[in-house]
Amino acid sequence: MYQQNNVIYAPVDSDKVFIRAIISKTEAQKLVETVPEICNKALDVQGEEDYRAMLESHSCNELLELAIKIYSKKQAVKKAKKAWFY
Repeated sequence: MYQQNNVIYAPVDSDKVFIRAIISKTEAQKLVETVPEICNKALDVQGEEDYRAMLESHSCNELLELAIKIYSKKQAVKKAKKAWFY
């Protein structure tokens, strides 16, 4: 997963793999501007169903929020482990 130059082959008429259209520079900038707002609510607890729905929405906003939530949770766990062992 974390190797460079990985290639995924999928038939274009497949319903199993979603291929997103490229977003414009303006859309990307708007998305980046939402990061602080998303970070403020990143630790809101949600269930697996909510995460799955965010993933399956294929929305850039939802996927960014999901990535930030996962990162925040990983950081919180890492911090809690450090506090426990020190």
